[in-house]
Order: sequence, then structure tokens, then C-alpha cells
Amino acid sequence: MQYTAKKPFNSVLIIQHSGLRYRLQEDHVFKEIRYTQVRGVQIKRDFYLLFFAYVVAPLQLLFIAYLSFYEGLIWPYGIELIFWGGYLIAHFFIPHNFTVVINKGSLLSEVFKTAKLRQAKEIKKEIESHL
Repeated sequence: MQYTAKKPFNSVLIIQHSGLRYRLQEDHVFKEIRYTQVRGVQIKRDFYLLFFAYVVAPLQLLFIAYLSFYEGLIWPYGIELIFWGGYLIAHFFIPHNFTVVINKGSLLSEVFKTAKLRQAKEIKKEIESHL
């Protein structure tokens, strides 16, 4: 079975009976992984997007709200409140990137990138069915 991701990833994954063939981005050379090398399959999200949305933005909002409460709401604080509040709202409309990662013993190999969690889970399930 073949999976192809559209832009910006341009990755291709071909699942065969003997193993996996894949290429990421604009590579023109396919790489192969045999099923005997596979120790596990994981799905990873884009960490930095989640870090900014769930840690940095709320802390910034609380800090700026604290400063504006004690020093008064002046225009630099208002602009930062609008910025970080807008970032939190926009976070729910930003597509998340999911990467299917193959664990080959001590090595990790990124095999396929997609913007759809359902497709990543489907690929993981199919790879695990061949193990």
C-alpha cells in the first residue's frame, strides 16, 4: 500500500510484504527498512507548537495581566495581551503536524509526515499488523 503526503511534506511511504520504502521531502532516493529491524512505531506531534500554545502563551498572559493590574493598563501591555490572546485563539486553527517514527533498536527513523492524525494512526496500525 502506498501513502503520499501533499505539500509541504512531499513524503512517500510504500508498505510492502518485505518491509517499508520511504522518502521524505524532495529526496529522490528511497530508503528501506525491513520488518525485522522495526522495534516499535510511534506517532509524534510538533512539540514546539504545543509548547508555545500550552506553556508560553498562558504564562505570558498571566504575567502581562499581573503587570497591568498593579501598574495600570498602558498601551504596551494592551498590545501584548492582544498578541498572546490572539495566539491562543489562532492555535486552534493551526494545523498540527504528525510524524510516524520507526524505532530501529537504538535509532529513530522519521518515515512519514502528515497533517492528519487519522492517516498517521492508519499507517501505524498497518505497519504493526506486519510485525
